[in-house]
Amino acid sequence: MMALRFPKHLPRFFHKFVTPVFGHHQECSQSSADLPPKEKTLELDTVMVTGATRGIGLEFVRQLVGLPKPPRFVFATYRNENALMGLNEIEKCSESTRLILLKLDVTIQSDIIQVAEKVEEVAGILGLNLLVNNAGIARNRMLMDLSPYFMEEHFKTNAVGPVMLLKELLPMLHMGALNKDWNNPGKFPGLNASKAAVLNISAWSGSLQRAMDPPIFEPEIAYRISKAALNTSMRCLSRLLKSHNILMVQMNPGYVKTSLGRRLVPPHEGLNPIEVSESVSSMLRTLAQCEESQHGGFIERNGTPIPY
Repeated sequence: MMALRFPKHLPRFFHKFVTPVFGHHQECSQSSADLPPKEKTLELDTVMVTGATRGIGLEFVRQLVGLPKPPRFVFATYRNENALMGLNEIEKCSESTRLILLKLDVTIQSDIIQVAEKVEEVAGILGLNLLVNNAGIARNRMLMDLSPYFMEEHFKTNAVGPVMLLKELLPMLHMGALNKDWNNPGKFPGLNASKAAVLNISAWSGSLQRAMDPPIFEPEIAYRISKAALNTSMRCLSRLLKSHNILMVQMNPGYVKTSLGRRLVPPHEGLNPIEVSESVSSMLRTLAQCEESQHGGFIERNGTPIPY
């Protein structure tokens, strides 16, 4: 098992929470076996969203801040300081959430380390409850125009970057799970997105079993290979994350009305793009319902399984 580098706040955390509580009385309640299951909602203290300046990433920040119980901290990453207008507008309107903007290129290891250190500094014993790996690139190029650099750029950004970020943030995700369990005993049983989770924004085109499904877009080859690599790498890490009580899922946001979506998917009969707000709200709703049966899985935004 991978050895964790525990955050420096951990000794103080244990001192605060391991004191035994006596006289606790659990009231008996009537069985609810015959009642329909109640839809879960997200109750997060801390979240990180990568690639948060536009499209799906920006909408994740907007909807997280607008939750009935919004997070205390949302870490939103960006690459270009000239693209912060949307995040700045959300920050001005946010009353309950502190929005923290962090510069991050997921292909630069020093950026990743600095971001992880900032999360530890700000969140402390709260840990990190949710990491949304959204940052990515998607550029089209026909086979005869491909270069090694073009392929490597997609692989480093879409597959390697999320793994390296998860590596550095794993101690804080583990801390998030511990904190939720100790402060809310029994409220978030097992693997639960409100406790600790990693949501990887993938794409149906990263499915090997769907690689031959129409419509087939030759120019997507670099993007599709990188998403297949993302899916596989996270699937390989799912057992490790489970051992630390961290839920992890790969999710397809659908054919969304974003600049990236329009570049990837040319006009095609039967494809109806959806609004970004609809995609993100569906993903958040589905994530809240996810548990051990979805852990390590590849699913649509509505929870339907996608073959790897």
